[in-house]
Amino acid sequence: MWFVQSFATDAQKREIIEIYVLGKSVQVIWPISVVCALAVAVVLAQKRYYDKKVAELQSQIDTVALEKSRLQESQAQKALSHGTTNQGKRSK
Repeated sequence: MWFVQSFATDAQKREIIEIYVLGKSVQVIWPISVVCALAVAVVLAQKRYYDKKVAELQSQIDTVALEKSRLQESQAQKALSHGTTNQGKRSK
């Protein structure tokens, strides 16, 4: 988009808007198909990236929760009934 904004003439910009945004005078479907395919690929890539990020953060949270439970049990000098029974069994 930066390249089009910087180097395209006004007529080229209008033509791009008419074809790709408004869908006017499209005799062949491939230009819109390519744009749609790229959009779907970007969405799937973002989902994969954020799923990995969420899993990593959840793992860190679980690690902190376990350590917190261990520290509380060591300070109380007895086994506590919270946290350790449900750790790792988190529902999705």
